Amino acid sequence: MTAVDHARRRSFAATLAVALSLLLASWAGVAGAGSFQVNPVRVDLGPGTTSASVVVRNDGADPVVVQASAMRWTQREGVDVYEAAPEAIVVPPIATIEPGAMQIVRIGLRRAPDPTRELAYRLYVQELPPPSAPGFSGLQVALRIGLPVFVAPSTPASARIEWSAQRDGEARLRLTARNLGNAH
Repeated sequence: MTAVDHARRRSFAATLAVALSLLLASWAGVAGAGSFQVNPVRVDLGPGTTSASVVVRNDGADPVVVQASAMRWTQREGVDVYEAAPEAIVVPPIATIEPGAMQIVRIGLRRAPDPTRELAYRLYVQELPPPSAPGFSGLQVALRIGLPVFVAPSTPASARIEWSAQRDGEARLRLTARNLGNAH
């Protein structure tokens, strides 16, 4: 591929990005979405810690209903895998937050930490959109935030990274990092 072809592709991609931005902006008048934030954006449960809390704050002008849930989070062959986590407790699971107000959401485990490896979960805080008004013909957008939750093992944990490099058929270098440790 020539430099001219690369330049044309970049120009087309830039034009497409601008067009999509304008299209999305034109929908902004008919799109409904709440405005909330979650802090902190990562939860660590250390040795002896069985629960933690996050603050969900409604920055919008209308009440927002949020639902919180937890999923077990693992990786298999580089792909994220999410499974039900009955051992994880999230309180409250559903809350209505008034404009300018905040809600504390707690996550805890009904199990002891693994003795040898770190456990990982995702805490999801998701907006439940209000019912559409009669005659509404627009787009409703519901925000969903997934926060990582790490549970330290009862023994010391650390990451142990193994690096490898391979050349592919086109003389490009493929660099791979694998964590062989017991923590992220």
